[in-house]
Amino acid sequence: MKAKYKLVLGRRKDYPLNIELEIYKGVDCRVFLSTGIVLDNERQWDKERQLILRNSNAAAYNNFLRTLILNIERDELEAEEKHIAFTKDLIRMAAKNNTLFVEINVIDKLKEYQSEKKTLRPATMENLSGRIKKLQKFVDIRKGAKSSPLYFNDLTLSFIEDFDKYLAISQALCSRVQTHDTIKRFLGRAKRDGLIKYNPYDDFEIPHFEFKRKPSLSEEQVVAIENLSDEDLKAIGNQYDVLRDRFLFSCYTGLRNSDSLALKKSDITRDERGLTMQLTTIKTDHQVVIPLHLLFDGKPERIALKYLNINSSDQFLFPCSHKTKANDKLKRIFRLAGIPETYSFHTSRHTCATLLAEKVNDPFVIRDILGHTVIQTSMSYISQSHKTAERKLASIKWDGQTNTDNSITLKCKEIRNLCNENGYSTTQMYIIIGNLIKNPDKFQIIKSWVGTLSDKDCSAKVIDNKLQTLFNTL
Repeated sequence: MKAKYKLVLGRRKDYPLNIELEIYKGVDCRVFLSTGIVLDNERQWDKERQLILRNSNAAAYNNFLRTLILNIERDELEAEEKHIAFTKDLIRMAAKNNTLFVEINVIDKLKEYQSEKKTLRPATMENLSGRIKKLQKFVDIRKGAKSSPLYFNDLTLSFIEDFDKYLAISQALCSRVQTHDTIKRFLGRAKRDGLIKYNPYDDFEIPHFEFKRKPSLSEEQVVAIENLSDEDLKAIGNQYDVLRDRFLFSCYTGLRNSDSLALKKSDITRDERGLTMQLTTIKTDHQVVIPLHLLFDGKPERIALKYLNINSSDQFLFPCSHKTKANDKLKRIFRLAGIPETYSFHTSRHTCATLLAEKVNDPFVIRDILGHTVIQTSMSYISQSHKTAERKLASIKWDGQTNTDNSITLKCKEIRNLCNENGYSTTQMYIIIGNLIKNPDKFQIIKSWVGTLSDKDCSAKVIDNKLQTLFNTL
């Protein structure tokens, strides 16, 4: 009996849709093989003709699928001539020799991955495009022709090393590192999609660059600004006290300058517990709900109450002053408080995140308060302050805990060592530790899970979701 071959889209009903090859050779021999090709929607697939349509790589994909089926059919015919049963194992072995997408242009694929990032700002998208163009320019120089294609089998370690030498001549170290990071991340996605089995960046060490820590005020500097009297501020200019209060309000809530200016009195509600602020941020269109009465001993609530009771006819919480040159005017306030004048209004947002990291040490709280769209941004503040957090955790006496060997500090240290042994990234490690801090009673579960996760390339968000699912099913 000859095997029947059929391409199936989205058999598992999850997204993105995976194309599988169904091989049927009797009731006892039915195999589904993943082709490694994924589609965004059903409209890109012609079920009757078994073809991919409306996709930038449709021609290469269709050619690969035809070749895959022909090669397996050839192996089936050869097995029949030798009177060898074409079993499931032989079918899978035949498919393994046909999994390289040699005809797909890497540059086109990277552009496709970039176009999927619809939440990024235009400036960020432009930076990503610039890095892909750098790669294209290097390929053109290497092959001696404009718009030369780059195929996945061209991506070797020596290619990346030569690319790095090219970048070292044309770019500063910071830009060079960012270009490598972008290409590495895109190739990691290609590996997960099954387009390549080897990512040359696995063996290439990206040059080290120490990114500057985002500037933030210390708690003592914030207190120094708080202690400035309204009279002192009014002496240097009109409504400088309003600018000071708006800056402090942002230090406690993490609001951007644009959001604090657009904040309306109607965005703040009152109940028996206190004031709560709810608004949609201008930059990311992300909704945040902030309990003002619970943050920093109620300091943002007291500022809000001060202005809720002033000029009730004005819809905005803070009088619309200092819209322009706010940073220049803030420097006069900093000078009066004895603070270096190198800071800007946006420093207040970093100050809020840094203080929350030191006091709470929970990236999910930082994400919810500041409205970060990705948890990695929140994690950066945790990684900067983890030593402070460890000192505070070491001093905590957990209920019913008498054995110091069971302290959360030692548990975090053990999980950290386990993550390092299993090849997790720093961001992934802190996501796992963050879940441990929130669920200290699930230490053994997390410890076992860390050692058994097979997909080490998954994102921090996926790891967080996997842990939450694990906790909910127990």
